[in-house]
Amino acid sequence: MRRTYIAAHDGTERGADAVALARALARPHSGPVRMVHVCRAREPWDVLGDPAQDPTRVERTRVSGLEERVRLPGDPLPLNLTARSVAHGLQDAAEREPAAVVVLASSPGGDAGRTFPGATARRLMHGAPCPVAVAPEGYASRVSSEIRTIGVAIDADPDSWEAVRHAIELARGFDAHVRVMTAVDPVAEASALAVPELVEDVREATIARREEFLRDVRAQMPGDVVVETELCEGPQGAAVVAACDEDVDLLVCGSRSYGPKHVVLLGTTTSYLVAHSSCPVLVMPRGAAERTPPFALRPTTEQMGV
Repeated sequence: MRRTYIAAHDGTERGADAVALARALARPHSGPVRMVHVCRAREPWDVLGDPAQDPTRVERTRVSGLEERVRLPGDPLPLNLTARSVAHGLQDAAEREPAAVVVLASSPGGDAGRTFPGATARRLMHGAPCPVAVAPEGYASRVSSEIRTIGVAIDADPDSWEAVRHAIELARGFDAHVRVMTAVDPVAEASALAVPELVEDVREATIARREEFLRDVRAQMPGDVVVETELCEGPQGAAVVAACDEDVDLLVCGSRSYGPKHVVLLGTTTSYLVAHSSCPVLVMPRGAAERTPPFALRPTTEQMGV
């Protein structure tokens, strides 16, 4: 079944960032990109108001300018919905299409050139039936939207390996390579000890365990995709963000390990990545890949040192 790449927008210039990222993600499969705008439903006491001042009609007139400007020949008609909340409307649209991904622009309030999900994005991410992507501010104006390096953040949670599998599949479509990243904060772990003379020993042991884990990762990756690994030292979220700043074009993350399958649920680290990344972030729902390919290494807690 051919799936639609949904670009959610609010009619502002930021909506063009979502459309640009949706087109980039759809490129390997020539997938259809549909712009979706959701108006909040009128309150019951508003039905007797002046029809000319109907907020839904005014809103749709306002957003039509962006839709006409960025829509390309062959694109499906933009979808304009009314729902009790924007997040609910987008979730319904994703289920009906069905959607390969829902892409949102960053909201005002974040750092220039970085991702920053607003209230709608955060609500959608806590229950989306498909992957959700956030475009960094200004993404549409970047010189290139080519995806050549796909980063994927993993930890001790086996569910984070769904992100690895998806990154591998994306890399095949884009002819890209994958960088598997895991973060370790040995200073914090060592500093928790009450014996100062053991701090350096604990730091070295912590790093050694993670390096061994990454060697196992490299050994079990498929041969048709170039996969490299990187150990990021520092607080988990900040360390991965810093590693992505150099040359990562797309960062793939998994959902937290509890909660219903097939929905996105943000954990602490993923929440940080989605709010600070200089590259687009794609968050996978739990259970996105029910199969376990040969390259899907399931790390043990002993390997991760937890």
